[in-house]
Amino acid sequence: MKANVLIHLTIGLLLLSLITIAGADTFTVDRFDDTTGATNCSVFIPNDCSLRGAIIKANQDTAEDLIYLPAATYTLTLVGIYEDAAAQGDLDITEDLQITGLHGGATIDGNSLDRVFQIMDNIDVTLKELTITGGQTSGLAGTGGGGIMNSGTLNLHDCTLTGNSTHVVGGAIYNYGGWLALHRTIVSANGSETRGGGIFNDITSTLIITDSTIGTANTASGRGGGLFNDGTAFLARTTVNANSTQDGGIMSDSRGAGIYNEGTIEATNCSLMNNWANDDIGGAIYNRGSLNLTYVSFRDNFATSGDAIAYGPGGQTALSSTLIVGFCTNGGGTVTSVGRSLESPSNTCSLTGPFDQVNVVDAMTEVEDFGAGTTIALLQGSPAIDQGDTATCPDTDQRHVDRPINGDGSPFAYCDIGAYEYHPGQPLFSDGFEDGDTSAWSSQTP
Repeated sequence: MKANVLIHLTIGLLLLSLITIAGADTFTVDRFDDTTGATNCSVFIPNDCSLRGAIIKANQDTAEDLIYLPAATYTLTLVGIYEDAAAQGDLDITEDLQITGLHGGATIDGNSLDRVFQIMDNIDVTLKELTITGGQTSGLAGTGGGGIMNSGTLNLHDCTLTGNSTHVVGGAIYNYGGWLALHRTIVSANGSETRGGGIFNDITSTLIITDSTIGTANTASGRGGGLFNDGTAFLARTTVNANSTQDGGIMSDSRGAGIYNEGTIEATNCSLMNNWANDDIGGAIYNRGSLNLTYVSFRDNFATSGDAIAYGPGGQTALSSTLIVGFCTNGGGTVTSVGRSLESPSNTCSLTGPFDQVNVVDAMTEVEDFGAGTTIALLQGSPAIDQGDTATCPDTDQRHVDRPINGDGSPFAYCDIGAYEYHPGQPLFSDGFEDGDTSAWSSQTP
C-alpha cells in the first residue's frame, strides 16, 4: 500500500513538473548543428539557438527554463570528456530545466563520443518526448550511464532510450545518488559490460517506473540485463521484456536477465517475459535484497535454473496474487507467500500461503500487445481468473482496465491473479472503435 501511495504522489509531482514556472525563460532551438556559438536564442533573430547553446544559456539562470526542440536529429560532435559546462562532450545540465520535443519528438544522438546528458546534484530536470541514442562512456571508474547520468531529480515522460552503451554500469541510465522517474518511457537495446544493461540504480538512489517498458534487447555482460537495483525502486504497470545477460565481461556470472536486485523493489501490475540469463540463473529476477511482488506475471523466461525467480542468499521475497509460469530456485533466500498466487507447471517457488495454487498443468495465458505495452493475458477458463486477493487489489490492471471484473460467472467479482484482469465480454479483435475512434469503422458494405 505504501508503494501505491508513493506512486500516485509521484505521478502528481510529475504532472506539476510540466507547468512552466513564472519568470523562467523559454528557448526554441532553430538550428541542428552542435555548436557553443549559438546561445542568443532570441525570438527575433533566426538561426541563433542550438541545443547545446540553449542548455549553456539555461545553465546561467537559476529559474526553471524551458527548451522546445523541433522534430529532428541533433547529433553531438564536440569531442571532450571531464568537462561539466556543456561546452564539449555530453550535455551537462547544472540548473533546473525542461526539454520538450515538438511534433512527435526529437532525437539526440551522442555519436559514440560521450554520454548524452549529465544531470548535476540538486537539479530538477524534465525530459519529454525525446529519443536519446548513441551515448557511450569509457571504461574508467565513475563514468557509467551511456545515455544519462543522473545525480539530481530527473523525470522522463514519453521518452525512448535506445542504442546507448557503457563499459561500466547503466547502459541507458546511471542513477547516481539521484531521484529518477520514468513514465510512458521505453528503455531498449542498451548495453553494459558489467551491470545494468538498461538502468543501474545506485545504493542511495530512488527509482520509480510507471506505464513503461524495460526491453527489448537490453543486455549486460554480467548482472541485470534490464535493471540492476542497488537502491530503492517502485515499478507499476511496467513490462520487463526480452533482456539478457551473458558471461564474458568483468563480472564472473550473468544473473538476473530482467532484474538483478540487491536493494529494495516493490512491483505491482508488472509483466516479465522472454528474459534470458545465458548459462546462469534468474531469468526474470535474481533477488539478493528485499523484493515485494503484488499482482505480477511471469512467462517464457529462460535460465539454467530459476527461469522466473532466483532467490539469492540473504534475499527476502514476498509474493501476493502473483502468476508464475515457469520455475524458481532458492540459493539461500527467505520467501513469504502472502497467498493467492499461482505456479505452473510445478511447485518450486515456495508458494505455501492461503489459497496458493501449485502444480497447475496449464495456467492458460498468452502474451498480448495492448498498444501501450505488452502484458501476459489470461484466456477464458484460466485458473487465475477471480482468484486474487481483492483486499489488496489495485484499482486497475496493467492496461488500466478496472478491477475487479467478474470473469468466471460466479455471483461475486474478484480480482484475477497477475497483472491482467480478464473481461469475458472483451472483443476477439480490436480496431480502435472501442477507444472512440469512429473513423475505424466504415458505413460502406463490400
